[in-house]
Amino acid sequence: MVSVIIPLGLALVMFGVGLTLTYADFRLIAAYPAAVVIALACQMLIMPIVAFGIIKALGLEPEFAVGLMLLAAAPGGPIANLYSYLAGGDVALSITLTAVNSILSIVIFPLIVGLAVRYFLGKTQIIPLQTAKTFATMAIVIVPVLLGTSLRSHRIALASSLQPWVKGLSVAFLAGITVQVLYTQADELRSSVTVIAAAALFSALSLAVGFLASRSAHLQQNQAIAISFEVGVHNTGLAVSLALSPLMYNSPRMSVPPTLCGLFSLVLACAMAILVRRRR
Repeated sequence: MVSVIIPLGLALVMFGVGLTLTYADFRLIAAYPAAVVIALACQMLIMPIVAFGIIKALGLEPEFAVGLMLLAAAPGGPIANLYSYLAGGDVALSITLTAVNSILSIVIFPLIVGLAVRYFLGKTQIIPLQTAKTFATMAIVIVPVLLGTSLRSHRIALASSLQPWVKGLSVAFLAGITVQVLYTQADELRSSVTVIAAAALFSALSLAVGFLASRSAHLQQNQAIAISFEVGVHNTGLAVSLALSPLMYNSPRMSVPPTLCGLFSLVLACAMAILVRRRR
């Protein structure tokens, strides 16, 4: 049931996001290529290096180490667009980054995880290309947004009246996810202090790296917010499903780091969104 409700909920949320956009917003992305390059560099290069540094510094066990690398290599998820939307970030940029990230991850994700498995577990295992998951993610992100944008383009009054209602549902949906994670992952929270520390540190650095790299490159604040969430909120479902899949690793221990990171990233991203909204 949850596997159906969450995608449908995210699709509804992304429809609400589309209600705030025009087609011109997406054309403006071409005017800021630096934002796209910075985000992808953080997501696909810097964060795997950060994860590796945390693993070595804290001395994580091999299975936990691969689990953290699974998450570091995973692309940003659709929920990153939701946080960007709630925090007043550049939503069009956020959606574009999720789409581009998902496509590139078909190649980058198996490469990084394959190297991690070989280094930490001493064996070679090929990661199948996640084509189905990529297209599912794009469907959840792109199609509802285009529908919302189309509605705004043709019925602007209706779109404006729907915005506050959909935004309220977005907040409720986000709160529901947070409560669900807190409830279902209680055992993992008590499993290992070192793994908890690694997950918390990685989640915090993921959000910080995207924002600081963007501001250091003198990008606009709304772009920095979008990049921060795109880099900071990974697709934990992909990482956990690979760790638990009988066809892949079938390792509950390997699923612990991405599960905990999913918890911490939800809490930290929510806190960041609230803080940004208040400051602005």
